[in-house]
Amino acid sequence: MLYHGVRLLLLGTVDTAGNGCVCPENVILKRIISNLVLHREDVVILDMEAGLEHLARGTTSGMDQFIVVIEPGSRSIQTYRNVKRLAHDLGVRQVRVVASKVRDEQDEIFIRERIPDEDFLGFIHYNPDIIKADRMGVSPYDCSEKLVQEVKEIIKQMEA
Repeated sequence: MLYHGVRLLLLGTVDTAGNGCVCPENVILKRIISNLVLHREDVVILDMEAGLEHLARGTTSGMDQFIVVIEPGSRSIQTYRNVKRLAHDLGVRQVRVVASKVRDEQDEIFIRERIPDEDFLGFIHYNPDIIKADRMGVSPYDCSEKLVQEVKEIIKQMEA
């Protein structure tokens, strides 16, 4: 699938209960990712389901960096720390953070006090346009100029 000049490969998830282990699928997934990342000059962005399973299975080894999307809460901060630890075990040295669903200055302070500056990329604030886009089944990027500006700021931070 091609969207805004970006090729998108959708990787499956568990669709039905009771089907057993998805180990064979993860082996294939790991090989596809390895081929894309290690044997080509393409930029590959993996948008994975929340959780640590891909790290535990090593599916994501060989990445240059991880970007963890967190929310302003203690469990999200702990998830970031777990991802950073597991990423290090896989040889991925850089784990960066984007804070999402940030409502106010208190949320920003909460995040800033817990995420090292070198890992922090930026904020995506709570935005009803994003919810509306999801309900309509369209990209929030097409529905919110505010979101576009926040993403551009994050990209600038990544390039700095």
